[in-house]
Amino acid sequence: MTATFFVVAPRARRHAGLLAETVSAGHDVGLHCFHHLRHSHLSREQVTRDTGVALEVLAALGVTPRLWRTPWGDLAPWTGAVAAEHGLTLTSWTADTHDWRGDRAEEMLAAIAPALGPGCVVLMHDGLGPGARRRDCAETVRLLEPLVRAAAA
Repeated sequence: MTATFFVVAPRARRHAGLLAETVSAGHDVGLHCFHHLRHSHLSREQVTRDTGVALEVLAALGVTPRLWRTPWGDLAPWTGAVAAEHGLTLTSWTADTHDWRGDRAEEMLAAIAPALGPGCVVLMHDGLGPGARRRDCAETVRLLEPLVRAAAA
């Protein structure tokens, strides 16, 4: 089973070795952003610039993303055009763990279990971003094994 990791470019640069391990393990790397900002709060030029800088950083790390999951899944009327200009396909999720809330792994799995199936896209986070109510990512890490088992069933 493989995963797609949507990365914040400056963090990918800071953890280039981990990014390389991710790719060599057969996983995909998609674009998340350079700055974690809502497209609907920015001009087209600002998003174009953010996207271009992020893609340059990733290219320097040997990664050429095909998929783009925007911050918060927030789209502006022109986000699709910016994606097309960069050869990116916009994507979203079908099951949200809401892991940023700090719920226990068992609670997260129970909440998303009905949505698991072929083609399901599960949203999880490996960091602490704006609005996070958790102190760390331990419950998200603890969720991985039972989630993979449930998804494979």
